[in-house]
Amino acid sequence: MSTSQPANSRSSNRKRDASAAGMGPPGKEGTKKKTKLDIALETKLTELKEALQPYWLHPSWERYDPDVFMEEMRNLGLQINALTTQTVGAYISDGRLDACLDMLGELQERLKEEFSSTDPQQAKRATTARQNMNKYAERVRTHLNALVDQAGVKPSPHDFASSKRWRVFQERSDAILCLRPADKRGLPISLMHAAFCHFTHHFHDPTMDEHTPKYLNMAEDLCREMPSAFDNEADRRRAFEKIFVPLDEKLDQHIEFSLEAKVSTAKETGGGPDVAKTVKYNGGNLVLLLEEFKMESDGDVYMQICRAYEVL
Repeated sequence: MSTSQPANSRSSNRKRDASAAGMGPPGKEGTKKKTKLDIALETKLTELKEALQPYWLHPSWERYDPDVFMEEMRNLGLQINALTTQTVGAYISDGRLDACLDMLGELQERLKEEFSSTDPQQAKRATTARQNMNKYAERVRTHLNALVDQAGVKPSPHDFASSKRWRVFQERSDAILCLRPADKRGLPISLMHAAFCHFTHHFHDPTMDEHTPKYLNMAEDLCREMPSAFDNEADRRRAFEKIFVPLDEKLDQHIEFSLEAKVSTAKETGGGPDVAKTVKYNGGNLVLLLEEFKMESDGDVYMQICRAYEVL
């Protein structure tokens, strides 16, 4: 029996639940302070590794092994022992852990089979050995499930502020309905108050002038695109500017002002500083401002508040 293929019988939600484990880029995790969730995940992984140590497999079991129980458990121990808190997420999400659970189930079914022997004492020893083997398999199963559960636990509000974390948890079925990303929404806003209902009506039936539909579509694109979790500031800037390209054929960039002097920051993140652009329009200048305020730790204050509200 192989434990390397994904199990098709389990929910794909586990893939998203597990992908939050070990999300940091290689080479950087060692320099970051461990969170409580990191420590808890490391503890669960250590407990699983301990449960799969070879000395738990009694040599006397070999004689009463109905299939390849001993061999499969040794192989599983090698797999788990090679895992780290950074790689366990992939091990869960790509289905390898589910395959292990299915393998354990099949082995435990075989352990229930009666040992064929004409010697009553031999049959009794076989029954006892297989019962112990089954208890061992069940203990391993418990630790495997505990690892999966821990990998799917949502971070604290402080840690949830990291886009690398909230972007993963916001893909799950229990995502916070806070429009990050834009498809994570609750009840239609028009149900909250009559003013929102009127706004929605005017949005879909603009009467100001011929350009209004274009501008409203642009506003809608901004609301849909900008709440996403971008890999870096360069991607965010490109997305922002792409939406503004079709603003008007008469709009030509005139001057661009940098709003921050930390050029090194731009080089490190791959993105430019916040900017204010002036463009010529109908004989005058129109100012387009792109400015973003963040915590010093590059966390997302809005997502931190949303998570804090969720745990109240």
